[in-house]
Amino acid sequence: MLLRRGAIDRLGPVGGQQRREVGMRRWLAAFAGGGALALALAGCGAPAGVDTDLIDDWPAPVAAQQFVPAADVCHQSSQQVGFLTGYNPTACTEAHRVETMHVGTLTGPGAEGATPPQPGSAGMRAAQTGCDTAVNKAVGADWRSGRLGLTVVLPSPQAWSGGARWYRCDVTEIASIDDPAVDLPPGSLRGALSGERPLASPSFNPKMVKDNIDARKEG
Repeated sequence: MLLRRGAIDRLGPVGGQQRREVGMRRWLAAFAGGGALALALAGCGAPAGVDTDLIDDWPAPVAAQQFVPAADVCHQSSQQVGFLTGYNPTACTEAHRVETMHVGTLTGPGAEGATPPQPGSAGMRAAQTGCDTAVNKAVGADWRSGRLGLTVVLPSPQAWSGGARWYRCDVTEIASIDDPAVDLPPGSLRGALSGERPLASPSFNPKMVKDNIDARKEG
């Protein structure tokens, strides 16, 4: 049967609505089918021996490590501040100016400042006491009773602000009590004031008065 053009135009909107309804039904059917497939796969589980947790094998991030100098090493030059750029340890069997006998860590009030401890501060006194104890034990007697010098080295301001709280105990051999010129001996200074006491000064009897040395020469 032939339809006039006017009749076809009147059927147009109805046909469009039917097409939209058919498309919606197809989309819902596909969505339902996909959900059922996902549930089915979840119920089946992974084959034996297959690790389904892929992230549990990732290594934990490595924590940032703060630089700490080593003890029992020597140096060709001395430092007042422990800048990393000037840190170049060498074997103590070679001629050297400085031997690091101990490295400690500041704690408590002396470690709480925004900058490294200044001379006379609680932090500096704590570091000095730690160095005195460690060095006296290493050399065999009070280091002040021999031809020895001790320098307490602290981190640079930049390292301190980054969390460094170490202190370094650097020992040098000096020419004499009255002449602080540094000798460059090969070998370690450990035990220098024990046994034959090669670096002892028998005419020197140091006494500590607060933070100062009362140097008393005996006749």
